[in-house]
Amino acid sequence: LANPTIHIELGGHTDTRGDAVENMTLSTNRAKAVYDYIVNRGITVERLTYKGYGETVNINTDDMISKLATEKEKEAAHQENRRTEYKIIQ
Repeated sequence: LANPTIHIELGGHTDTRGDAVENMTLSTNRAKAVYDYIVNRGITVERLTYKGYGETVNINTDDMISKLATEKEKEAAHQENRRTEYKIIQ
């Protein structure tokens, strides 16, 4: 596969709703699911790591979300916090 020397970390994230410990587990499972998907497509496990960040690295803060006008906007902002990102860590 292309770029065989690149190493990637998959980071799972959640919003701040719910229990922090459960969110850490959820985010780890989210990152692991992407890890498994990529490994099943042929990337070797030596090139990948995964980590759950829980609710510690949000795009939108609770303070910012609380100032949004509608529930639809607030839910969309929470949704942005629920994600998996990748980072080149070579």
